[in-house]
Amino acid sequence: MVVEFEGMVFEDELVDIMKHCSEKKMWRGTIEERKDKFRYMHDMLNQFYHKNVSLVIEVTEESDKIPGSSGLSHYRKNPFTGDESILLSGRLSVVTLLHEWGHAIGCDQMNARKYSLGLFKCGWPNSYNNLKDDPRGGGLVLKQRDEIPDDIADSDNIPPLAGDKPF
Repeated sequence: MVVEFEGMVFEDELVDIMKHCSEKKMWRGTIEERKDKFRYMHDMLNQFYHKNVSLVIEVTEESDKIPGSSGLSHYRKNPFTGDESILLSGRLSVVTLLHEWGHAIGCDQMNARKYSLGLFKCGWPNSYNNLKDDPRGGGLVLKQRDEIPDDIADSDNIPPLAGDKPF
């Protein structure tokens, strides 16, 4: 069985990786513990796609608290050596890491967005259901706690909601 999201098709094994990573509670722990969880997810994606994309994480305790600060993250393929890398900058964001992986497997901007949101929905359905368009433009943010039904707001899969936190 495969999962489909806005025209993107995800294999069971990839969906299982997302579910497994969600069990690790990506938003819990110290900044270093959380970075390790992101590295783990990245390594799982490298194995799944049989790639060797490096990951550089330039996130500090302070930068991780700034809304919208993951915008400098990017995927890069060196045209001379073929080396591939993903830079996560600013905030630790599952959607941002998955978006950059979308580029690593050849997606354009629109399909990288579909890829990242589709996989996020597979692993973190409650958090996905609590996304809304960012009123400032350019992306999605988590709804304010008072916009989320109580039975969902207490879910372990939802990252801390100290206000709008862009992905």
